This record gives sequence, C-alpha cells and structure tokens, in this order.
Amino acid sequence: MEVRGTPGSEAWIKAKVKVIQIGENGTSYRVQPVGVVDFQNYLIEVDAADILFETDAAAMLAETSRRLEEIKEDSERDLLEEEPEEEEPAPRRRGRPKKATVEGLMAKAEQARIRREAEEAPLWVENDT
Repeated sequence: MEVRGTPGSEAWIKAKVKVIQIGENGTSYRVQPVGVVDFQNYLIEVDAADILFETDAAAMLAETSRRLEEIKEDSERDLLEEEPEEEEPAPRRRGRPKKATVEGLMAKAEQARIRREAEEAPLWVENDT
C-alpha cells in the first residue's frame, strides 16, 4: 500500500454534481464522489469557491502553479535549514581514481531514479476506485 498524503493536507477528489443551489448566500453544489458504491445517496455540500470544474482550465493551471510555488518555497526553506556550515575542502587526492564497482553504480542509478520520480510526481492523484 502506498500513502501519498498526510493528515491535514488538501486533497482533490473527483465527483459528479447532483444538485446546484442558488440562494442569498451564494451558490453551492451537492456532489457525489465518483466510485461511492456503498451510499447511493451520499452527497457532500460544497461551496462555489471550493470547487473546480474540468472546464476551468485557467483556474486549474493557476492552482497548479500556486502549489508548485509552495512546494518550491518549502523545499528551499528545508534546504536552508538543513545546509551544514561550509567546511574546508578536503585536499585533492593524487594518483589513480577508485575502481568503479557494480554496487556503486547501482546506488548512483537508484538515487537518480528517486530524484527523477520526485520531480515528475503529480500534484494530485486521480482515484478510480
């Protein structure tokens, strides 16, 4: 099992709009999450400000870029906090370099794969269950 979120983080879910309510306080929607089989009449009331539609491409792009900026700022802040004080560089080694081993190459490839997957990870996950 893979856990992608953390408690308290925001998540976007796929849902179908069942009811639209327009009142004095504004517009609200009643939606049913896609894939909910146990509760056929399970509806969630959502305020108009908290819902994005597939046709809202500009809003989705703005939200995506905002989230990317947040992630970038968080990672930069973490790097600044974790950055150790600069030490004097080690003296250069002279002579022949170490022989490359299969284990060393596999470890480097694994680190590169982990970094690439972290960069390509989506901001939200579509759940088709």
